Amino acid sequence: CSLKISLPLFCLRFSFHGKYSIKIRLFQGNKTTNTIDRAGGCNYNKSVSNGTVKGDSMTVRECASMLRNNRIFQSVGEDRLERLVENADIQTFRRGDEILSPSRGGRIMGMIIMGSAAVNKGRAVINTLVPGDIFGAVTLFSDEPSPATTVTARVECSAVFFEKDAIAELIESEPGAAIGFAAYLSARIRFLTRRIEALTAGDSASKLLSYLLEREQDGEVDIQSCAELARRLDVGRASLYRALDSLETSGDIRREGKKIFITVKDRG
Repeated sequence: CSLKISLPLFCLRFSFHGKYSIKIRLFQGNKTTNTIDRAGGCNYNKSVSNGTVKGDSMTVRECASMLRNNRIFQSVGEDRLERLVENADIQTFRRGDEILSPSRGGRIMGMIIMGSAAVNKGRAVINTLVPGDIFGAVTLFSDEPSPATTVTARVECSAVFFEKDAIAELIESEPGAAIGFAAYLSARIRFLTRRIEALTAGDSASKLLSYLLEREQDGEVDIQSCAELARRLDVGRASLYRALDSLETSGDIRREGKKIFITVKDRG
């Protein structure tokens, strides 16, 4: 929730996030002149103002476009997504800072817009998040007050946060978003099942095959960057190349340039 106090020249806005986080923002017109985080452990960046959401490097439209690449928001109009972003909070984290955790919980959903973050359950790395990836959606409407996993910044990164009420309003007014949200949650169930299998297996080849099976479309996966894929799998690039060679040798995949064809299912 938030409390906004207007003065002749300035506006104070107090935002309460989770149990202990209190954010104070000082506005002059549409410009944020100062931001103070009372929760500790992070550094709040500039908020959305004058069409810019992250310093001067990303516009509201660019952030909305990034959102639309996620299946939750694919059917939502550009103007509606821009309004959603304009009312969101932008937060910057140092390497090692907790972005979301059981101790820093709250009914919020976020998206990485710069840098990368790791999703952990205890010491196990469940996933690696890069710009455009969503987190917090699974527990957004849960009866549990806090997330079950911890999201930690791997490098300096920024994220945009949406309150539960804002997403609920979007789902109520946009039927396509409701279907998209259900589809996203279904995909997360499949992903987590694959991750459990991969973590049980433990080796890089199993992690890679699990990742490819989760994301294949008509038996194909486009790999634009091996460096990014290695970050997502939390393995070194050398380990990734060995895993690719191993899976191709065993007949599980076939590579053609940046395309990977999944053949493991044909050997049933």
